[in-house]
Amino acid sequence: MDASEIFVGRQPIVDRRQKLIAFELLFRAGHTATGMVNDDMRATASVIANSFGEIGLDKVLDGHRAFINFSRQMLMSDLVDILPPDKVVLEILETVDVGDQEILERLFELKQRGFKLALDDVITAGPDLNAVRGVVDIIKLDLQRIAPATLPALVMQFKLWPVRVLAEKIDSQEQGQRCLELGIDMFQGYYFARPEIISGRRLDPARAALLRLLAMVLSDASDLQIEAELKRHPQLIFNLLCIVNSVAYGTGKKVTSLRDCLVILGRRHLQRWIQLLLYAGPDKDMAGNALLHTAATRARLMETLTQCATRPNGEAQDRAFMVGILSLLDVLWQIPMTDIVKQLPIEPRVAEALTSRCGWEGKLLSLIESKEANDVEAVESAFRGLQGITLKDLIQADFEAMIWANQLSTT
Repeated sequence: MDASEIFVGRQPIVDRRQKLIAFELLFRAGHTATGMVNDDMRATASVIANSFGEIGLDKVLDGHRAFINFSRQMLMSDLVDILPPDKVVLEILETVDVGDQEILERLFELKQRGFKLALDDVITAGPDLNAVRGVVDIIKLDLQRIAPATLPALVMQFKLWPVRVLAEKIDSQEQGQRCLELGIDMFQGYYFARPEIISGRRLDPARAALLRLLAMVLSDASDLQIEAELKRHPQLIFNLLCIVNSVAYGTGKKVTSLRDCLVILGRRHLQRWIQLLLYAGPDKDMAGNALLHTAATRARLMETLTQCATRPNGEAQDRAFMVGILSLLDVLWQIPMTDIVKQLPIEPRVAEALTSRCGWEGKLLSLIESKEANDVEAVESAFRGLQGITLKDLIQADFEAMIWANQLSTT
């Protein structure tokens, strides 16, 4: 298994009409149906990190709520603070003593902040649960540990509470039908769906930092904010200082401070070097990086052809450069382009060009991809959708772009 691959299990929760209303998110270490959990806190932290930070909430939840297991340690931790109350149901594990005063105070606090609370693996309506009556929103009944003869009375007891009842671990149609007849509100189990494995790829910390930095530049963050982010990554500072010192930018002197580096480099050049470093990484040499060379050539070629087709327009040229330089990140990172563009505050037309080859920039990218594939018919077809550039423009701009890209390895 690739160490950069990450996993989350999810099992559907449905209502009385068998309509999907939520997923329980489960710890998984690979493409297996179960996950061996020895540390509840670590398992929950992994689920949250992978779902919310790495794979992405939209992909994992598809617009539904997430039920996430919480041990006592997790409930009392600050990790809860990063979760959106409208997206998460805190599922309190059966190992938590809900009668404990400290836990009760914490549950009341989380309830006031808008979180929905569920009690997991309930098998009795004993007096130990009375403390959370009026606090929890959902009771999850563990059908594997409840005798069928006692289930009706148990459901009836909880129906007197201001809660919704969820039957979990339903393995057969007979169980599901009986729970429906008893008036149970929600259902979960193998009969409805086995846990599904959602996987993604984790960005290495260096590239994740570059992506954050690019997002800050595109969002027009202040120099102080960018400087603060850079200070967390010494190797990236070294790389940018080397860039400024080697190019000199007409200053006639070497620069040694980070602030001077940002001023001399300027936002436009800073943005472009970050885009290039996304391929090389701040701790790697640009020389010999074939994918970087291709992306840089594409970017420069798209920029030049855009200049040929329009009156001088720096904004249009920068947009074309960005489409070209970002166009191979999905190949490099093995992550869908749609997931990458969601992490960057880019114009819709740039996102559409990258994901569906729409608009001028998208058509231009299709032309260049066809050229790279030596597909003559596709090149001719692409030209028909682009006004203002000729085959001569393409040949001349391609030659200049390759020279420019070659120079990167010596910069």
